[in-house]
Amino acid sequence: MKTSPNLNYVGVVAESRDSFDRPEWIRLPKAGVKCPYTGLSRTTLNELCLPCAANDFRPVIRSAVVKRRGALRGVRLINVDSLFAHLNHLADQATAETHECRDADNQA
Repeated sequence: MKTSPNLNYVGVVAESRDSFDRPEWIRLPKAGVKCPYTGLSRTTLNELCLPCAANDFRPVIRSAVVKRRGALRGVRLINVDSLFAHLNHLADQATAETHECRDADNQA
């Protein structure tokens, strides 16, 4: 039986790996379908894991392509730990910026 991710009230994924079972690698969702673990679209996940202008041609999460020898296409898999580490990093940055704004308002 597959369990869904544990989300808190603002939709941020819980940091504890023990709070739910999640795989080490996930497949990109089909077009028009959101990722069941993060709610991110296929396009957003592609922008995070493939070199492109959106990430200055430096992917921020790990991914791999599994394909048979000689095949033109394969299955792109995303490393869940690197995805959640990136999302947690973004959340930490947002928290730090919020605190900086509050401190600046209090000093003014």
